Amino acid sequence: GDGVKIWETKAAVVLRAAGFEFDVKTTTGAKEATRVARSADLSKYTGIVAVGGDGTVAELFQGLGERDDAVRAMKVPIGIIPAGSGNALCK
Repeated sequence: GDGVKIWETKAAVVLRAAGFEFDVKTTTGAKEATRVARSADLSKYTGIVAVGGDGTVAELFQGLGERDDAVRAMKVPIGIIPAGSGNALCK
């Protein structure tokens, strides 16, 4: 999809200009966002930004919900930048 392009040319530019520091995790396959969200050390972050479509966002929340600290993980602020084919979630 267009996620990497949108991140690199738009979202990252704005976040850097605003003074944010961030780590980038690029996914390439099904369920990868779930694995990343499930295993991330959330103590290092003040929020999560997902760039992708409905599936990416669903996988993100699935991974957060599967964590041992799911109640705390589900309270982490989430930003969604639509980059999917339909973006039904964002309509």
